[in-house]
Amino acid sequence: WTESKIWGSKQFSNSEECTADLPIDCGFVDAQIFGEIMKDFMPVPSACACKQLCLDHVDEGCYSWKYFLDSRHCFLQRNIFAGHEDTPSSKSGRPPVAGAEGWWQEPMSEIGAWPGWVTGTTGPVPKGFKVMWTADGNEMTFDSAMGGSSSPGFNQRFSLTVYGAGLPFGGARTKSHNDVSGRQRIKIVQAHQNCRGDNLPEEVRGIECTTPQVCSTRPRTPSWPMDRSARGYMEATWDSLSILSHQREQHYKVCYCAGKCNQKVNWQDVPGAPLSFGAARYSWSVVDEMSLPVDATDAPFYVSVSRPPKSGSSSQSNWRLKFVMNAYKDCSLDADARLFAQHTAGQAASLHRPIPIDDIDQEPHQMGLASLTKNRAYYSQDEAVFRVVATQVDGTAASNGNYTVCFSSQAGAAGTWSPIPGRGSQYVTVEIVGAGQRGLYKFQSASARAGTDSLVHLDGARLELPTQSRFMITNSSEG
Repeated sequence: WTESKIWGSKQFSNSEECTADLPIDCGFVDAQIFGEIMKDFMPVPSACACKQLCLDHVDEGCYSWKYFLDSRHCFLQRNIFAGHEDTPSSKSGRPPVAGAEGWWQEPMSEIGAWPGWVTGTTGPVPKGFKVMWTADGNEMTFDSAMGGSSSPGFNQRFSLTVYGAGLPFGGARTKSHNDVSGRQRIKIVQAHQNCRGDNLPEEVRGIECTTPQVCSTRPRTPSWPMDRSARGYMEATWDSLSILSHQREQHYKVCYCAGKCNQKVNWQDVPGAPLSFGAARYSWSVVDEMSLPVDATDAPFYVSVSRPPKSGSSSQSNWRLKFVMNAYKDCSLDADARLFAQHTAGQAASLHRPIPIDDIDQEPHQMGLASLTKNRAYYSQDEAVFRVVATQVDGTAASNGNYTVCFSSQAGAAGTWSPIPGRGSQYVTVEIVGAGQRGLYKFQSASARAGTDSLVHLDGARLELPTQSRFMITNSSEG
């Protein structure tokens, strides 16, 4: 097992000798975690050796340990005990006692209340994760310890629970100075990526990270013992996650951090089978392989939507496309009225329809559409081209930035819109030069350490120098 700590240091001159004396200790001194004693050993040379014995017995249910210094007696314990808020104890029938410790009220005593004892847990040892979602009204579950082919579909909302030994515990039964369960963080990354050095892929939603180590999404509830396991495993759950569709089959793993997540060493892989997703049925590309960002200042640009040959029966005349600012992340929203797919030149924005097959030859060939007319039968079955126009509404142009490409194969019927992937990017990036926009870009993220001075970089367009602008940081209900 590994554990990271940070010590302060003194500035020495070049002529002074520097000696570092770093204590290597384990657990909380003069305290006890209360649990069901499963085994005990004596003599044991140190508290750290007692912790190691607990780790050696983790698959037998060891969750916590306590060590009495005078006799060098090591106790291994199963689940921490915890009383219930409003109901009597199931073992004694007695109601919880106000101010009591341990089994009756709280899993850990006050530090300093038990002189001569050292106590702790195994430390975080994730053993697996499970994913839960709803499909056709049925509750579905994928457990990484068991594997299997079942998984939520792309764009499907799901909850993810990490379980294991030694996860930080918390809740109403825990004193505030002991409850660090809200510091847990997860990432979902592609199976070949590194948990410590790679950032969150852009297709993962519901988790916000500004760097590979700094993620802001905390678990829904404090971690607590699992009802389904007698091994003393704890669990922590994150809700409302989803993964956008991808052009190719994808496999993902879960990364977990129990705390101090700004340090790489505290991120670790959650073991078990990866979460697998099949390839998306539809994808988009900017015609003529124009590079992103797209300049939509003076002329429309063209987006092609395609599916694998003979993979579907929906008529491309029923296909619809709309663009939603990426920050909103919701294809059920209305399209941006200033950036829309135009059916025929001069027509209204509300149609979101592809260019009619008979009109393809009339579009400018320099935009790369000539190749699509060479095989009109293929185009009519499995590919459609949309003319995308940027305009102004009430004198305001479309915003520069990333847009989610939302698609419906059913003429835009309610509930049929979903995001589709591009070739190499999840979003289409649009720049409109000379649109008159001035100021900071919206929906930017940054990280800073509490209690210290920090330098934060924010991007913008046509900013005045020197600037008289100011910004304010406030609490957000969205975290």
